Amino acid sequence: MGCRRYQDKEVVAKFYSRENILLTTSPRASIICGRSRKKGERMKNKKLVAIVLLSLSFCFVSGVGYGKIPEWIEEENESYMNWLLLHIRVNYIMYRPNIFLDVGLFYDVDGRYASMMEFPKNVVTERKIIIGVRDNREVFSGKFGKALLGEFEKALKDIYYDVEMIASDMKNDIVAKFYSKGDFSLGYFYQGEYHLWEE
Repeated sequence: MGCRRYQDKEVVAKFYSRENILLTTSPRASIICGRSRKKGERMKNKKLVAIVLLSLSFCFVSGVGYGKIPEWIEEENESYMNWLLLHIRVNYIMYRPNIFLDVGLFYDVDGRYASMMEFPKNVVTERKIIIGVRDNREVFSGKFGKALLGEFEKALKDIYYDVEMIASDMKNDIVAKFYSKGDFSLGYFYQGEYHLWEE
C-alpha cells in the first residue's frame, strides 16, 4: 500500500484494501494512503467511453454506412473515348511536372462544345477532340501576333504528342482553344490553322 503526505489537514483520507474495497475514511488526516484502481479497469472505462462517443457521432452523421452508389455515377455518360482522353491528360501532366499547361480534353459527340466554348460560328466541333489550353505558366503573356501563334503551336504540338495514338490526323480530328491565366480567350486551332481570337 503506497502513501502520500499532504500538508493540508482538511484532506479526507480514504483507505483501500488490496481488492480495492474502501475500508475507512478519516477527516483531518495528514497522510493519505491508498491503492489506485487496477490498470485494466481504467482501460475498460476508456474503451467504454470511446464506444459511447463513437456511437453518438454516428447518430449525427447522416448517410454513413449505407453503401449506395450515387445515381450520377451509374449513368453511362462517359464514353470510352473520354476515359482515354482523361488518361492522356494524366500522362501529359505526369511526364511534364514542371512545365505542363492546364489542359482539358473532351470528345464532342454532337457538336455541343462549339457553343459551350463560344467558338466562332464557322467552327464545327462535332465528332472531334476538343482541347482547351489554359496558360497557367504565363507562357502566352506578353506575346502578340505571330509570336503568340507560335506559342500556341508549340503548346498544342506538345499535347498532341500524347493524343496522336487515338487521333492520327491533327488537322481534321483536333479543335483547340487557348486561354490566358485569367481565362480570357486568346486564340484557337481549327482545320490545321492557328487563329487569334479577335480575328
